[in-house]
Amino acid sequence: MKLHNLLTAALLPAIAVMLTGCQGEDTSHDITGDPISPDSPQIFFPQAEKYYYEFTADADLNITVEMARLNAKDAIEVPITVSTTVDGFVIPEKISFEAGQTSAEFVIDCSEIPAKQLCELKVSVPEGMSTPYAAGTETYQAKVLILGSWATIAPDVVYSYDKVYTGESHGELQQMEGTQRYKLTNFLGSGHDLPFELGYKSGNRYQIVPTANFMDYEEVFEGYTDYYNSWYFYDSENEDWFSWSPDGVTEPELEYALIYTLDDEDSSLYTYINFIKGEAYVTISADYADGTSGWLYSTLTFTPTQQ
Repeated sequence: MKLHNLLTAALLPAIAVMLTGCQGEDTSHDITGDPISPDSPQIFFPQAEKYYYEFTADADLNITVEMARLNAKDAIEVPITVSTTVDGFVIPEKISFEAGQTSAEFVIDCSEIPAKQLCELKVSVPEGMSTPYAAGTETYQAKVLILGSWATIAPDVVYSYDKVYTGESHGELQQMEGTQRYKLTNFLGSGHDLPFELGYKSGNRYQIVPTANFMDYEEVFEGYTDYYNSWYFYDSENEDWFSWSPDGVTEPELEYALIYTLDDEDSSLYTYINFIKGEAYVTISADYADGTSGWLYSTLTFTPTQQ
């Protein structure tokens, strides 16, 4: 018992010194022991939700990254250095902070990197501007994989119209490699594309189900029940309506194109594609720029392709 008391007494000063040293972490020096300048913005990258990204070729190929700082006293511009395993990443050269602003976001554009190849990047800031003493990392690193690219399977899709528009327009039928995703370019002569998947099948006919550039009928007219699986051709990216002349010359322009696809009651297909026959058909409830409206039908023809 006496020995125990003597040991305890001897250890107490050492324990006191240790506790004193642990009361506050020294952030005036970096992990190498070098002092951190009081003027340093102490940049770091907060913890992200993920660092591995898989994209399909028709997705938004952008990554939003947050950069933060502990010292937010002054307005600054932070230069960015990027190292990558491939060419194609597009990233700003510098990030700006207003005085008092503690965080900012920037976008990494991945649309030009190679498809079907694991691509890596590392983002860093100049030495002396970052800090290891924050809830994050001094650099940002990510891996990106684009699963496939668009391949043309029918190079000339001819759009013709049953009334109003006497001319034709042309586009392509494309397929994302390794998937059942498709795209009709210059859809109905609009200058815009319609990405789509295949829905209900009847014989060799498949319902066209859009994946972008559309707005559901029930989203426009809330409270109404849609029995025809219909949707408006719509600029999803800019959240605006397309207005165009399908053959490029005839007036009036088509302002609102409501596409009917499938009757819920008897499963009749109104808008479909037939790869074997090389045709597609689009049923449109059209509203024109001159205030008139009516049914408009477009037949699409292309070289048959086995899908």
